[in-house]
Amino acid sequence: MNISWKPLVRDVAIVWVAQNLGGFVIGLTGALLGGRNAMANPRIMVALAMSNFVFGTVAFTIVGALAKRNRFTHLPTVALIVWLLAAPAVLYMPITLGQWFLGGLVSTVLVMLIGGALSFLFSPPSKTPSSGV
Repeated sequence: MNISWKPLVRDVAIVWVAQNLGGFVIGLTGALLGGRNAMANPRIMVALAMSNFVFGTVAFTIVGALAKRNRFTHLPTVALIVWLLAAPAVLYMPITLGQWFLGGLVSTVLVMLIGGALSFLFSPPSKTPSSGV
């Protein structure tokens, strides 16, 4: 398997920054409005989840549209790396290792599938030249 590192790093950065930017805004707003225990508020946790879903879907749509070839292998690779980069959240977020392992994996795959499907609206798969048969 031949991996193109530059597009992979670019696309992981796009998804990671998009999801963390949304999470930062929600976390900062929650901290300003809710005080020190804002992360214990279930509404803040739901807002974080929705933010990750929306920003992740948009990011995977962009990543899928930028993928010139091998979209079906590139997107899962990006999703796996993004999911692994989220592991430190167990240290500072009120989630357990099991929640990160299962919930994070399921939500990342779901966002990847939706964003990847939406990317076909903006960039259809490249047509391969026919052999004339």
